[in-house]
This record gives sequence, C-alpha cells and structure tokens, in this order.
Amino acid sequence: MQVTEGIHRLTRGVTNFYLIGESGKYTLVDAGAPADWAFCSSSLAQLGGQLADLDAVLLTHAHPDHTGFAERARAETGARVWIHTEDEQAARTGKAGKHDGKVTSYLLKAAFYRTTFSLLLLLLRRRRGAARMIPCRPATSWPRRIRSPAGSARRSCRQG
Repeated sequence: MQVTEGIHRLTRGVTNFYLIGESGKYTLVDAGAPADWAFCSSSLAQLGGQLADLDAVLLTHAHPDHTGFAERARAETGARVWIHTEDEQAARTGKAGKHDGKVTSYLLKAAFYRTTFSLLLLLLRRRRGAARMIPCRPATSWPRRIRSPAGSARRSCRQG
C-alpha cells in the first residue's frame, strides 16, 4: 500500500514494515518477521525493483517482529543494516534487554500514567455517552514548530 509518493507500507496483517524508494534504490524500515522475506521480495518486484536494489535496512528497535529478516537482507543483498547502539546487542543475539517488555520498567515513566489516565477518561465518557466521533479533515501541511499529534488533530477537526 502506498503511503505517499515513494513510501510503501508492507504488511501481511500482523507486522508492518516500510519500503522507501528513491532513484532506483530502496531503504527498508524494519524487517518484519523472518517469514516476511519472500513477501518483501515480491513487493519489491511489484514496485519495479529487485532485491539487489535494497540499499539499507533501518531497524527502529530490536524486537523480533522488527529485526526479522534483516540479517538475511544484509547477507544476500549487501544492504547496510542500521540500528541504535543500545539495541545492537539484542539485535545480534535475539535476547531481549534486562527490562524490555516488563511492566515494572514502565511504572516509573510519566507517559505510562498519562496514557492510562487518558484511556480511563475516554472509557468513562463513552459509557456516559459523552464521547462521540468528530469528523476531521486531513491537515494540509505540517506546522512550522513541532507539536504533539493530539494537538495537531484538535486543530484540524471541526464539529460535525
């Protein structure tokens, strides 16, 4: 599925990864699951490319559904694989970090409580019938200064 010109989302329903094409070369953002290799290859062919056109793989983090076939892409196509240094060891070994995926590691983060509180409020409002869908128009351009996605959505929505 084309997200925008030159950017394609690939998915077989569970994991998502992206192909970014420019000047006949492709960068893969995340590498799905190991079984997604053939799907990536056929998707490249549908776009008019081939595996040899894969220039780089950018891994957002070292979870198995993101690192999937990255090593195979490197070995078979010569694509460079990029990952943050803090995730490098987990990507190489396949072992999760000490606190990765543990609920207790999130309990000390303010974002956990903001998200939980927001979801609870939404559920309470919906039960009382106060929450409703508001039709939105797509934003035509990004604001000059960076704002939160929620703030941007509020500015681009209007009462229906």
